[in-house]
Amino acid sequence: MKGIQLIFFVANLFYTNGYAQNNSIIRSGDTYLLSLEYRTEAANSTVEGLTLDEIKGSPYLSKDFADSYILTKKDSIVGLRLRYNIYNDVIEFEKEDKAYELPYNYDYLKVVINHRVFQRIKFMKSNNTEHIGYLELVEDGPVKLYCRRRTRFYPAKPADPYGEARQAEFREQSLSFFCSTQDKSPFEFENKKDLLKVLPADLQDKAVKYLKGNKTKFWNKEDLVRLFDNLNN
Repeated sequence: MKGIQLIFFVANLFYTNGYAQNNSIIRSGDTYLLSLEYRTEAANSTVEGLTLDEIKGSPYLSKDFADSYILTKKDSIVGLRLRYNIYNDVIEFEKEDKAYELPYNYDYLKVVINHRVFQRIKFMKSNNTEHIGYLELVEDGPVKLYCRRRTRFYPAKPADPYGEARQAEFREQSLSFFCSTQDKSPFEFENKKDLLKVLPADLQDKAVKYLKGNKTKFWNKEDLVRLFDNLNN
């Protein structure tokens, strides 16, 4: 977690050293939102004809907009209020009591929402298919650990002789985990064998040694954070 903590330290350092006055380093969120070439209103008012109030669960990681900032190659954009829509895989911002989608055609390195770091990048699934979307950066360093969040929508089901009626529902799925080294695209791993394929040769032995002495569940986020922290130190 040291790499993640460093991101927050650097952001605080900007403020404490008075860099907020330097537009080449930090831009205000309000100025940034006004500069967007277009704004797409978030497609989240209804799903298959149902309002969100009629659906059990939530499409969001958190429904409330939270204090956020964006890191680009040139500067930081602070003073934003953002939230992550897992179902649509978009970051949303609030303006004049409406939700809008953060456009994709901007050079974002990281989007930080309430201390969670997201990156919209290409990644490889375990079946070797390439995708693009938001991954959460869980452990930063030479060996990066990402997780992917997914939410499925289950339509309402009327009662029948085999079961009771079921309300329409958003249901968050199990996390998927990805490893990235040497600026390569994150690759999904589901077990020890998958992970060793992704790791460079000099870290494979270190991983094997750690896994022999530490019971590690490859679906458990906390277990994987400890493993990747060991690999990065």
